[in-house]
Amino acid sequence: MRRELTTARARLRPVHGDDLDALLRLLHEPGVLRYLCDGELVSRELVAEWARRSAAAFARGDAGLWVARERDAPGLLALVGFTEFYDPPVTELVIAVTSARWRVGFGVELAAAVIDWARAHAGHTTVRASTDEPNDASRAMLARLGFAPRSSSTPPGSPWRQLHFVLE
Repeated sequence: MRRELTTARARLRPVHGDDLDALLRLLHEPGVLRYLCDGELVSRELVAEWARRSAAAFARGDAGLWVARERDAPGLLALVGFTEFYDPPVTELVIAVTSARWRVGFGVELAAAVIDWARAHAGHTTVRASTDEPNDASRAMLARLGFAPRSSSTPPGSPWRQLHFVLE
């Protein structure tokens, strides 16, 4: 099963160990850090664990995490895919785009590609996502993808209420 994906402007491939430093740079960008990581710096060990969990998901025929690069540029553009959040775990879409490429549609383009893959190859009929309440850009991106709001919660230790969405 082919896991490398292409879009009009990007190339995506599953995350692996060689991506850790580039992923840390992306995740430590202030705008990404603020919402995706609730302002907390993530460790190299945690990113390595995400990569291991992603590899295990792909190995069992499920969807994991991809790194994305612009077609004509070597640098990391985004992290996009599926991982577990919350307790008990819920598999959700996650996306982190470098701030240098915000507001030009990369988030929608990349998310659409991995959602299509997950539906076609991993049996995802329902896709879940969540975002921090003040993250207007993520809410707009989810709406453009067709997600509908379902509920909200305030996880322990989170600085903001989480808004939960579903795409049927």
